[in-house]
Amino acid sequence: MKRLFVVPAILLIAALSLNGCASKRSSATAPAAIDNSPKAPDGSKIERSFSLKEIKVSIPSLLVVQKSKRPFYIVLDPAKIKDAYYPKVAGAWGRMATAELKHFHDFVRRDLVKVLQDQFETVTVVGPGFTPPESAAWIADVKVDDVDVLVRPMGTMTFSNFEMQWSFAVRAPEQNEYLASYAFKSTSSNSYRDFREGASQMLDSAVSGFLKALTEKNSNDISILQILTKAPASNEPAKTAEEKALEESI
Repeated sequence: MKRLFVVPAILLIAALSLNGCASKRSSATAPAAIDNSPKAPDGSKIERSFSLKEIKVSIPSLLVVQKSKRPFYIVLDPAKIKDAYYPKVAGAWGRMATAELKHFHDFVRRDLVKVLQDQFETVTVVGPGFTPPESAAWIADVKVDDVDVLVRPMGTMTFSNFEMQWSFAVRAPEQNEYLASYAFKSTSSNSYRDFREGASQMLDSAVSGFLKALTEKNSNDISILQILTKAPASNEPAKTAEEKALEESI
């Protein structure tokens, strides 16, 4: 004989009620996860980040008998040089990823200062609007237009080159025009192991190009570096210093 089990009505109603609550809870939309990852100014996620403090730059030194006593000031203007740049680099599965190259002011404070310290007794980094206490000095302006990674297809292969477009100009405090002004396009090679090495090659190229511009002689067989270092540390206009340097080279 089969036994029949009778479920009290109140228990059946309770079970159905609990089942309905569970269905409602499971169908509710889960709250979206908060993405606290660092972002570039364009809103893209930063996937790789390196600091110039981690990158070593090869800086050749020039032989000099006596350093110039004329003070040299380099203006570091945050409006002309950002402290971080965000190039697009090759990411996983062939896509482009955002990288961060931070502490870029060290290019001026460390690298350009090191180049000029081989020729001048005092090289000082100052802010915009600075007025030298000495009437006989040099003031240089530096601007970095962009730091990017250029993808270049070559046959069946593709190469990525780090590239920095920047400029350097120098004048005397009493002059409204530059004594010399240069524009550079500094690039890495086609071969580097990682982001850090590619950026290092780019900065090496920048320093080498800067040194070449300073030491390259003009039609009068004199370089801008000779003009700058031969200028006396006295109150003498830069034009007169240039003329004297030119006379000595003839």
